[in-house]
Amino acid sequence: MCPAPCQSTEAAETNNENVKKIAEYLKGNKKRLFQALEREMKNAAKREDFETAGYIRDQINSYNYLTQQKRDVKEYIDAPNLVEDRAEKGVRDLINILETEAGFVFDPHEVESFRIEVFDISNIQGSNAVGSMVVLTGGSPDKKEYRRFKIRTKDTPDDFHMMQEMLRRRFKRTNSKNIKGNEKWISPNLIVIDGGKGQLSSAIEILEEFGINTPIIGLAKREEEIVIETSQNPKDFKIVKLPDSSEALNTIKRGRDEAHRFAITYYRKLHRKNLYN
Repeated sequence: MCPAPCQSTEAAETNNENVKKIAEYLKGNKKRLFQALEREMKNAAKREDFETAGYIRDQINSYNYLTQQKRDVKEYIDAPNLVEDRAEKGVRDLINILETEAGFVFDPHEVESFRIEVFDISNIQGSNAVGSMVVLTGGSPDKKEYRRFKIRTKDTPDDFHMMQEMLRRRFKRTNSKNIKGNEKWISPNLIVIDGGKGQLSSAIEILEEFGINTPIIGLAKREEEIVIETSQNPKDFKIVKLPDSSEALNTIKRGRDEAHRFAITYYRKLHRKNLYN
């Protein structure tokens, strides 16, 4: 991540700014830091400096990663399967929470194969917008199942519409009548949308369009709250706030952060390609 401050004055200034941000983080001023980064990202996007905006978004994701619960390395020595055990515990906890809070019903014997699909849109001023689908199987990343989508129908910022396009294209793959000889994709046990009530409402419209009853939730960014449409009253949303130590919450956050990473990597690839064409 070093900007090579020994190479130029501009790189040295970038390095100094990065050091200041890290210092703010270590002092505990995380809220102020995130607010400043959000402003920088939006200003860069307004200037159409998409590389800088993408770089700052990556910084935000990196700082978010640092806030995740960490474990003592001795635990891994004593329990070599700790990563898998934690992942499965996260799935079990998540299943229990969603059954209790939303009335969803899951098969308790499917923990190891429990498939969570997490969807994210990477969109800076609508240019080269992309979507990502990250899959967690049994709570662990299943990279061979990841998919990415180049948004086709919108060239202006509209996250709701872009999310709908991605989901529509994804769920055509579960309907053998619509896949035209292409591979049929496995149905998920749970769908997670990056966003709150608005994004979740848009996603639910696509599920209804396809007649899909798969449980779906949203993860609102700012407060890391789980947003659920209650089964008793459609379009009535329930907010579930879990503690930072919750394995269930950390499972969803890992999926969300991985979806961010996967989407922004694809966005950068397309943006670089357009720059040189």
